[in-house]
Amino acid sequence: AGLAPTAADLDTLMRKLGMLSKPGTWFVIGGRLPDGVSTGFFKTMLETLKYGGARIAVDTSGDALKVAIESRVDVIKPNHHELEEILGHGLPDLASRSAATVQIQKEKVPHVILSLGEEGALFVSPEAALVAQAPPVSVISTVGAGDSLLAGYLAGLVTGRSADECAKLASVFAWSALGDVGRQAPSPEIAEKRMQEIEVRSVAR
Repeated sequence: AGLAPTAADLDTLMRKLGMLSKPGTWFVIGGRLPDGVSTGFFKTMLETLKYGGARIAVDTSGDALKVAIESRVDVIKPNHHELEEILGHGLPDLASRSAATVQIQKEKVPHVILSLGEEGALFVSPEAALVAQAPPVSVISTVGAGDSLLAGYLAGLVTGRSADECAKLASVFAWSALGDVGRQAPSPEIAEKRMQEIEVRSVAR
C-alpha cells in the first residue's frame, strides 16, 4: 500500500488539472490508483481534462483501465494480460489480441498500444493496425520498458509522424530502455538509426 491522499489533496489536484487542461496539452496517467482514490474520482478527473480540451494517455490496469476506455481517452497501453483481465476471457494468439484491440480502437479509444512482451507490440490507430518488433536485445532490465514504449509513441504523435513511424519510434524507446539501466531516451541519431531495424507488419482490422 502506498500513501493515501486526503480529500484536500484530491480537491487541490482537481483544481490544478482544471487550470492546466487546455487544447493541445497532453496528460499521461500511469500506474495503479492510490489507496483512497476511487474509480469514480478517476472518471471525474478524466472528464475534467477532456472538458478543458486536453489529450490523455493512460497506462493502467483493472477497473481503472475500464474507466479510461469508457471515458474515451486518446491512448491506452495495456499488456495482453491486462486486456484479458478486463475482457474476462483469454487472448491466446495474435489474431485474438488484434481483434480485441481493433474493436476497442474502433468503438472507444483512437490509439491502442498492446504490449506483447518478447513478441513486440500491437499499435492500432485510425490510420493502421501494425505489429512492431525490435531485433533481439541484450536485456539488462525490463523495468520501465512499457513506460518507454508509450513515451516513444507519444513523441511520434506530437511531432506528426506516420503510424508506421510512431510504432517504430515507440519500439526504439522500449528497446533502449531494456538495454540501459539509466533509462535515458536515445539520441535522435541513435533513434533514427534503430528505427530502420524495427520490423513492422500490418494486421487485419
